[in-house]
Amino acid sequence: MERPFTLVEALSATSRGAPHLAELAALRVVEGEVQASLATLVCPPVPVDDGVLAETGLSDGELRTGVFAAQALEQLIEFAGDTWIFVHDAERVGGLLAFEAARQGSSLPGTPLVCILELARRHLDEACIDLAQQTEALGLDQADLGDPGRALGRAVHAWKILEACLERAGQPDEAALLASLAKNPGGAALSSLTQLAPGGPRMSPRLRPLERARDAGDEVTLVYGDGNDHPARLAVRPGFLFERRGKGYLEAECLRSGALKTYLLERVRKVL
Repeated sequence: MERPFTLVEALSATSRGAPHLAELAALRVVEGEVQASLATLVCPPVPVDDGVLAETGLSDGELRTGVFAAQALEQLIEFAGDTWIFVHDAERVGGLLAFEAARQGSSLPGTPLVCILELARRHLDEACIDLAQQTEALGLDQADLGDPGRALGRAVHAWKILEACLERAGQPDEAALLASLAKNPGGAALSSLTQLAPGGPRMSPRLRPLERARDAGDEVTLVYGDGNDHPARLAVRPGFLFERRGKGYLEAECLRSGALKTYLLERVRKVL
């Protein structure tokens, strides 16, 4: 029997800034056939971008009926088990899952993660980031693949792109590809979700109270602003501390509005 694998797609509620899960889908593929599927909406703790709603066709109200991110990740962990995980775009999908897992304190599978986009760049002349365009270029019937704006439809598109990669690479099946990658991983095609987790920011002594408040669930007041304005005093409940593109950030509940907001650590002058 061929080794089963799990193909995962996920959509973020935000197109800029820190990502938040909005939809998650997965396929378990055995001997070239889908044996099981997972699809769930995720209720994000932040406003959903208009562009995301337009692309998916979902309403904000529909997303608010979804499970919380921690539950969605638990479902994925149980569904994937110890299988290898394939995603179309490791940077986008893998990064989103790893970021959300770090925020939730969840442990994602450490099994190999295969980037289908990287395989397509090696083996397909039609390789591109847009799934619908790529499957159309491969001559696949779009009506049979599902909605590329939704996570489950994107997973099916990605699976068909993977099959095209196998054919062009001369691999007889997914098991042969997995064996080949295990022997010669090469490039960015093979990694793991744990490798994509965001790092923690550097914490100067003036910022250490944020860690203590986060761990204790306490409220603090940020003296916040840059050198060109009068600093504001912001009452927050610290949550997730992370680094992105060389800068440190804090996600925290704004006690005035009740909204989850992101603060740039270099603008925090003092923690009271």
